[in-house]
Amino acid sequence: HTAATVKALRIINKFDIKPIRPLVLALALGFPAKILPGAFELIMSIAVRLLVASATRSGTNEQTFATASLSVFKKEITTVSKLKEPLSRVIVSDSDFKETFSAARSSKADYARYYLRALEAAYAKEDEPWYVLNDDELAITLDHVFPKNRKTGTWPSFSEEDADRFGKRLGNLCLLQRGPNSILDNDSFDGKKPVFKESPYHFTSQIADYHSWSPKKVEERQRYMTDWAIKAWPV
Repeated sequence: HTAATVKALRIINKFDIKPIRPLVLALALGFPAKILPGAFELIMSIAVRLLVASATRSGTNEQTFATASLSVFKKEITTVSKLKEPLSRVIVSDSDFKETFSAARSSKADYARYYLRALEAAYAKEDEPWYVLNDDELAITLDHVFPKNRKTGTWPSFSEEDADRFGKRLGNLCLLQRGPNSILDNDSFDGKKPVFKESPYHFTSQIADYHSWSPKKVEERQRYMTDWAIKAWPV
């Protein structure tokens, strides 16, 4: 259980959601070791859902996590199911999470890499998709299907307004393995498709199934992702 706990702590620390810290500390100090990974799974799922919903900073969150922390510290809560009860006030439901995830953007590359890698793990039915870390940025790169810097006259399906709205949407982002075959032609979607098609990542290779790329396709792909998001971060 130690390895899973360490991985969970590293990811929770990456997100740096301050109201959660006292609860993480209380769990680490006082929760039974054999069920600690399950508790951290719940905390991570709650954290990601709050992040995606842009709802990490609220008085309700601080009060709820503080109350749960005290109960854990006092040994009033010693199981994951009991832990879930006081946290129900801050848990983003599956339906709300799917709605917010379907329009989510990420300005932080390491967050986007984590989200996409966790989705891949969920699709592959890995036991702990929420524990995946992307530390090796030299091996796994983050690509914008519609590129951040396009040449004038390229990508006609995207207006300047579309570029701002859809460039950082998760539906426009994908993972690539760095290597000799990862050199992309950013001038056109057709130029990028062969690299996507060869990718071992499901959500990357699937992009090659599209005949063209547009804001509508970004939304379509992101809606597809939402079905796996609730499996990657279950509550």
